[in-house]
Amino acid sequence: MDRELFIRSLQIEGLEALIEKYAEYDRFSSAIQADKGFKCIDGCGACCMTSSLNLEVSVFEVLPLAIELFRRGLADEFYDRLEGLDTSESVCVIYHKLSDDGKRGYCSMHPQRPLICRMFGGGIHVGKAGKKDLLLCHLMKDVYLPQSQLVDELMQTLPIVRDYCTEVRDLNPDLSQRLLPINEAIRQALDLILTKWYYASMEGVS
Repeated sequence: MDRELFIRSLQIEGLEALIEKYAEYDRFSSAIQADKGFKCIDGCGACCMTSSLNLEVSVFEVLPLAIELFRRGLADEFYDRLEGLDTSESVCVIYHKLSDDGKRGYCSMHPQRPLICRMFGGGIHVGKAGKKDLLLCHLMKDVYLPQSQLVDELMQTLPIVRDYCTEVRDLNPDLSQRLLPINEAIRQALDLILTKWYYASMEGVS
């Protein structure tokens, strides 16, 4: 079976809505950047240089990423890499370092990155007492928090992370019920797609 035909034939609850949700957020984020000049520091990858155990996502969130790896013919390669990783030490498998310390780099699958990566630096966290804070890394705090007027505007504009996560989870409760370290979630998403591909190919042979 042709890969593109297989991808178009995938029937996974909420997948198309998830892809549109990501596109919707990216359009919103681009508008904020253009209007407010608010964005991550160019070339910075410091937030990605943490153990993958610290970045928890659902299998559902990374399905678009797994499908794109499959489309490029890289699914088996990445699956094997993930099988051999020391998960306690490794950073996200799709992060590409540009400096020795890894603080400069980029996401090699940026258009398909999961929700947590989209919203870090672009959302509002609500604490237990209901206090709202911008979700910023320490580098962005140094740049933006002194700009009180901009912060006030962003607090009125940016989405609440918890609400957005709930909306995404509700698109496919089954594949969203567990949060996993990002590398494990990607591995399981690849396993799901590769298994579906195997059975689809077998049906084509028969």
